Amino acid sequence: MEYLKSFPSHMDFEGQRRAERIFQSIIVLFGLVGLVWGYAIQQFSQTVYILVSVFLNMDTANSDFGSGTVPPQVTVDQS
Repeated sequence: MEYLKSFPSHMDFEGQRRAERIFQSIIVLFGLVGLVWGYAIQQFSQTVYILVSVFLNMDTANSDFGSGTVPPQVTVDQS
């Protein structure tokens, strides 16, 4: 049981809020870009392709992008 308590359980709600706000902003921005582009070339499928590609790129880059915060360091006493 002590082993399980040694795992960090810090939760950065401010960082999560910031990451979610950035994520939503990017989705809305590229949704509008896709809508304008799809309207310009009269292909709604292009709107969907742009939005899906941005969503998938954000999803795969999420581990690199993160919330911009660093979790607290865990020190293990090895004595």
